[in-house]
Parts: sequence; C-alpha cells; structure tokens
Amino acid sequence: MKIEGPRKSGTSKTAKSKTGGKDSAGFDALVKQATESGDIKNAAAVKSVPAMPVSIDAFEEKTPEDQAREQADVLLDHLDRLRMGIIADGVSEKSLHRIAATVAKQRSAALDPALKSILDEIELRARVELAKFEKR
Repeated sequence: MKIEGPRKSGTSKTAKSKTGGKDSAGFDALVKQATESGDIKNAAAVKSVPAMPVSIDAFEEKTPEDQAREQADVLLDHLDRLRMGIIADGVSEKSLHRIAATVAKQRSAALDPALKSILDEIELRARVELAKFEKR
C-alpha cells in the first residue's frame, strides 16, 4: 500500500457574497448617528476610571480564632526568617525585636497553658539574642 503526501485542495465551490447589501446600509446609519451624538466620547471617559480591588474579607468580621490563626502565621513567618538568618549567619536585631513584640502580643491573648509556655520560651530566646547584640 502506497501512502501519498498531502494533496492540494481544490477551490471552494461556495459563492462569496458581496458586502454592502441592504442590511449594511441600516447599520452604517446607526454608526453615523452614534458618532455624531458623542456617545463614543463619553464611553472613552468611562474607560479611564481605575478599578478598585475589593477583598471579601474586608467586609467580614473576623472571629477570635481567625485572628489567632493570622497572628500565628505572622509569628511562624518571623521564626522562619530567623531560622534562615541563623543558617546564613545573618540574624538582624530588627527581626529579633519583631519576634519579641509579636510573641508578647500573642502571649496575652493565649488561653492554652502549653501555648503560653512555648511563647515564653520563644520570647526568652529572642531576648537572649538581643542581649548578645547589645554586648557587641
């Protein structure tokens, strides 16, 4: 069996209609009327209004659990940056102050004794590292 390459297709047998028929005259009149009335200029002015992004969270009241979860995420981010700083030998005094302040804020809101104990340890470690900076 022989396989042949692609063939050139023949010309289309469908007739092409000419533009500018009876229906296009009505459309042309509508376009001309719209441009004369200035509607297009007004539409361009609307285009220049900037969009304002809105978050649904901005309208919802956050529960104490949601607030605690957000604060925990912030603290974990600070601790992760601290860990990376320790690995790279570049812990900043500013990051230690942020951690100490965040922990102090969260400790006052914590109800769980185990969580308070963990927060105390984190704050103590941050204070020790800050004391090392002061000795330098």
